[in-house]
Amino acid sequence: MRSKEKSRFVPSESVRSDRRTFVLWLLAACAHGPNIPSPAPSTVPSSAWMARAIDETKDIVITGDLRALLGDSSFAPATRKVLRAVSDRAVPSVNLKEAWEGARGIVVALFERGTIFLVLTDVLDLDPTSVTGWDGTWQWKRAAESPPGTLEHAFIPEAGSLFVLADHTWVLGAGTSAQRARVALAEARGHPVATIDLQKPIAMTIPASRMALVVRRIRIRELEPALDGIRMLHVVATIGEGATVEVTLDYEDDGSAARAESLFAQVLRALAQKDGEPLAFLSGGRLTRRGTHVRLVGTLPTSLLESLSRAEDGLF
Repeated sequence: MRSKEKSRFVPSESVRSDRRTFVLWLLAACAHGPNIPSPAPSTVPSSAWMARAIDETKDIVITGDLRALLGDSSFAPATRKVLRAVSDRAVPSVNLKEAWEGARGIVVALFERGTIFLVLTDVLDLDPTSVTGWDGTWQWKRAAESPPGTLEHAFIPEAGSLFVLADHTWVLGAGTSAQRARVALAEARGHPVATIDLQKPIAMTIPASRMALVVRRIRIRELEPALDGIRMLHVVATIGEGATVEVTLDYEDDGSAARAESLFAQVLRALAQKDGEPLAFLSGGRLTRRGTHVRLVGTLPTSLLESLSRAEDGLF
């Protein structure tokens, strides 16, 4: 008795082609970011929500040109270290590496009670639900509701929110910062966008109400008298060969600025005598005053960037 051969189905070339097309379509669909609800055609894009979310009279604000910083061999390692630290402070254990590596700019706001508000602009076309944490587990799931013109995602391990805007802006925070973001975005009425001034690769503003924190962090008590009458501190830095840092202090009146100039001159002389002082490089800078503005410009040493890239904690 002759055994029967089992028939085997061999797909035609057209069927195999259709399958390949479907797989490619599926991969492409997975690679694209989520679809943000479209606003009414009459709605004008607005970044006014950022002014509502960030209070420049109370919050320390840092902005950075990520493409410039990550594209510079001297700044890239320190930048990545800082980005990981600030992301972890915004939402503990979050992994935003895929987002920041392709983003254009960043805004970090340090609120009074220690929470951090984070904005990344021009993020690549990523779907947050496909981005995993440092341990490979899923991080984000779609929230039940979102502010108009955004998609909100909830952090799976613990409290935290990520808002994705139609212009590929990611807004991140937990606790107070997430609440402020949600309220501000809701008030934007359907078409929020982000705007960051990236004329300088790095910039930071510190209001008078937060200057005491700065003095504690840098541990130079001699600076405390120089805070009398201060309104705002601005720090900007350049990158590349001969990178510089410029510190400008704005005072309420000429008298306060003149006294501060004298105090800063004394502090700079003292810094030059301290071995191992990280800010000793400022002693070689140029200190000037013009009206109510006191300005210090110095060369940014590569050793400072190297120490930042090796830092394990204390960055934020």
